[in-house]
Amino acid sequence: RMSDLEGFGGFRKSFQANLADWKRYYDAKEPQKIKLPEPWHSKLSDFRKMTVLRCIRPDKVVQAITNFVEEKLGRHFIEPPPFNIATCYQDSTPIMPLIFVLSPGADPMAAL
Repeated sequence: RMSDLEGFGGFRKSFQANLADWKRYYDAKEPQKIKLPEPWHSKLSDFRKMTVLRCIRPDKVVQAITNFVEEKLGRHFIEPPPFNIATCYQDSTPIMPLIFVLSPGADPMAAL
């Protein structure tokens, strides 16, 4: 349980005592961008706040991780590199062909 992890002592009792605040957090459209109810917002690191989010709103964890990486490491680490078909073609050989895996809705003709 999260409340058994280091840094989360007393979380369960605090959660039970402040259900209205936690309901607002749960009901928020973007809970990964708002403050946790106190004392947890000021007590926990950004990484540990994602642990709380994982327990309460697991559907928002991917966006929270993206925000975390962007904030700590920079936007460069969340944006895919630009695709250059000419460079990829130069890297291919007759025994090492290019293989494209397309996503639904992808339009490969736009790159040609």
